[in-house]
Amino acid sequence: MDAGASAQADPLADPYVQRLMQVMAMPGLTPEQRSLAFSTRGDANDEAGDVTAALRDYGSSLELDAANPAALLGRGRILLASGQLDAAEPVLRRAVELNQLGEFGLIERIASRSHLVNRSSVKGIGDDAAVIDPEGLHQVITTDM
Repeated sequence: MDAGASAQADPLADPYVQRLMQVMAMPGLTPEQRSLAFSTRGDANDEAGDVTAALRDYGSSLELDAANPAALLGRGRILLASGQLDAAEPVLRRAVELNQLGEFGLIERIASRSHLVNRSSVKGIGDDAAVIDPEGLHQVITTDM
């Protein structure tokens, strides 16, 4: 059996999926962060050919955050590909509605649900930028360089 068939037979053997499982087990993750981890693992399982596991992950993701666009698109894509048009339509319609919010609308929606953890944090809702105040002087930190 070649490596491609092996990965398809056991997506949990994929180091990427294993790392996602470790992240999902981390304490202190917000529901939105867990939802993102589930949808990302769903994408990996779908790519590995395990649509059952992918649908399960997308479902878990949507239970945690019904507005997760990646989970909606992944679930809708699988339902559509399997000919389940009636089931795919509302899922994909919801994904389109969220897309129409635009980037800033989606950021505002996420920001309204996020909570800062560190006392020195002033603002930060994602993984790419934050404003911190460690010693009374606001500093902007970003990964977008």
